Amino acid sequence: MKEILCIVCPNGCEMSIDDDGFISGNLCGRGADFAKVEITRPMRTLTTTVKTMFLSAPVVSVRTDSEIPKANIPDVMRFLNSLTIDKKLGVGDAVAENVLGLNSNVIVTGAF
Repeated sequence: MKEILCIVCPNGCEMSIDDDGFISGNLCGRGADFAKVEITRPMRTLTTTVKTMFLSAPVVSVRTDSEIPKANIPDVMRFLNSLTIDKKLGVGDAVAENVLGLNSNVIVTGAF
């Protein structure tokens, strides 16, 4: 049996999945859907910062515009740590398009 804490809504349901795939402990259908994905291919939205060349804002906050496989987060972080933004970008502008071929863009979330 596997235990999972749901992160979809504020309820934070503690769910269990048995060897037959039966899910218990969820208070809503979204929790059951989350548990199924979490078992087979966990996905996350990545939020972090990227270096800039501007003294007034040495880093800027960014996030992926869609979920990426949890297993790919270390690779994406290595890639983002190698970047330095050298031009002013606005909120929502892409820092990296289709990052590592994952069909997700990394976008700016904070003004600088």
